[in-house]
Formats: sequence, structure tokens, C-alpha cells
Amino acid sequence: MQTAHAMKPATPRLPQFEALRLLAMFFIVALHTSTHGMDLFNHPPVFHLSDGVECANYFLLQAWVNICSVGVNVYVLITGYFLIRSSRFQWEKMGKVWLQTFLFSVAIPACLILTDAVGTEEWKMGYLLPLWSDVYWFVTRYVALLALAPFLSRLAAQLTRRDYLILLAVLAVLNFKFFGVPYGEIFSGNKSLFWFISLFFFGGYLRQHAPAPHRYVGWAFLGYCILLTLCLALFQWRGGKEEVQLMTGAYNSFHFFSAVMLFRWAQRWNLRDGFWSRTICRLSPFAFGVYLLHDHPLVRQLLWHCVLDLPASLGSAWLLPLCLASTLSIFIVSLFLSSFVRVDVCRKRRS
Repeated sequence: MQTAHAMKPATPRLPQFEALRLLAMFFIVALHTSTHGMDLFNHPPVFHLSDGVECANYFLLQAWVNICSVGVNVYVLITGYFLIRSSRFQWEKMGKVWLQTFLFSVAIPACLILTDAVGTEEWKMGYLLPLWSDVYWFVTRYVALLALAPFLSRLAAQLTRRDYLILLAVLAVLNFKFFGVPYGEIFSGNKSLFWFISLFFFGGYLRQHAPAPHRYVGWAFLGYCILLTLCLALFQWRGGKEEVQLMTGAYNSFHFFSAVMLFRWAQRWNLRDGFWSRTICRLSPFAFGVYLLHDHPLVRQLLWHCVLDLPASLGSAWLLPLCLASTLSIFIVSLFLSSFVRVDVCRKRRS
């Protein structure tokens, strides 16, 4: 017997969340510009703080990474926010995600081989089974989250606000990775399914029980990112490599709070019906394709090692403008190309 909660129709998606979805994907591309384009995590650049340009590049690049690191968390928070009230199995959505992933995983290497951009030896059988071979780590976890979503939403429906808060507290202890708190590394992980499940519940709480966001939450988000940048500069100056890697590379640490702040800020965006809101709603379904296209292993190799050479600009005053221009170009081109790949698994006939 279905509960009243399970029978509630899903709330239609709003333009501000579609804009947030596009922004989150833009941030993901921007983060890859830093991580893949300059390999910041594995080989952090050495800046001479006595040089004014290099000093400015250091702080701006750290601020860039801090802001852009919210992308993955925001994307999953949106999923939890909208699916927390739906107890339906997401067969159509899972099928659409899988089919779109399969098409990109196979078509991209095929096109690159046909155009002689890469050799035939670059082909891997794992491209035929992208989830099994984990070609895209995010998609593998995301499809698993969609499979669990109806059970997670039914559990959330039975919780009072107090019990829900206790659940979130337990999830925080088991997931968060801070200085001296090792449980996030023991029970969860930066890119684990358990972390995605926790984000699902956090997003659901923002839908079910959270009060209206404060009007200054946007300023809080920007101030928090600046504070993280200053802390990173301090740890870098003191030679704390582990602290720097934690604060720049872990989704389940400090970047969770900035993601929630950005999400709450988006709730206050007032995008009235008009040209821009309709354009955003038309483009947002292709945001997922941006990730599949630009972060394919072969495209990643060509893009960051053959087309763009950002490390050569580390000492240039044009470093951040080049990063922004590169990110924007990749995002727009990927969005345009993704618009040609429309996947409808169970299209309903119009009466």
C-alpha cells in the first residue's frame, strides 16, 4: 500500500536549479582545467612569492580551485533534492544515463581513430562496458545512486525532522575527512558511493525540512571560499602538503560546506519566465553530455597534452584569463556537440 508521501507528484524543476546544474558542470570543467590541464594535485607548481605575478597567480589559482571544487557535490545534491519525494524506480533515468554513457564511450574513440587523431592501439574493450570498466567514475556511482534512490526516499519519508538530523550527523561522522578525524577515509572516501548516498540525504533534507535560505548566503559562500584560500596559503607556506591535498582534492571535506552554501544561494535566485530562463531549461539536459565528452580518457589525453599547454603559462599574468577562456571554450563546444545526442529511452506518445 502506497503512502501519501509516495503518491505525491514530483515537483517540476525550476529554472534556478537548471541554471545551477549548468553552473555545476561548468565548475567541473573548470576544475579539470586545473587538475588535468596543470596536474595540480600530483605536481603542484612552485610559485616564488617574491614575484608579484606568480604570487597573484598562486592566490587566484587556489581561489579558482576552491570555488570550482563544489561542482560534483552540487550535482548530487540536486539529485537528492528532487528525488527525495519520489519512490518510483528510476528505470527510465538509469536507462537514459547508461545509453548516453555507452554512446559517448564508444563513439568518441571511434571518431578519433577514423580521423587518425589516435591510433587503433588506443581502443580498449572496456569502452563497450563503460560502467563495468569504470570509464567515468562519476557515472558508475551515479547510476548506483539512482538504483538506490527509491529505497532511500522511502527511508527518509519515515523519519521525523529530529531523526533525520541524527541520520545526517551519523553520516557526517562516517564521511567527513578533517584533520584528526579519520572516519571519512575508513568508512567512505572522496569518490565513494557511500558519499553520494550521504549527499542524497543532505539534498533531501534541504527539500524536506530546511528553512528558507538567508539572504546573505551568497556572500557567505564567497567569503568561505576566500577563507579556504587564505588557509591554503598558510599551509603551503608552512609546508603542509597533506593539508593542502586534503583541502583541495577531497569532496567529503571542506568543499561540502561551500557546495551547500552555493545550493542555498541558488534557491534564492529569481529567474522569471523569459528568454534566458527558457534557454537555460533547454540547455540543461545536455549538461551531462559535457562531462561525458570532455572527460573521456582519450579526449582528456588529447585536450590537455596536445591542444592546450597551460603549464607553460604558470608564470604569466594571463594564467587565469587563459584558464577561464579554456574552460568556457570547452564547455560551450561540449554543450553544442552534446545537443546532437538526444537519448529518449521511453518516449511517451502524444495523444
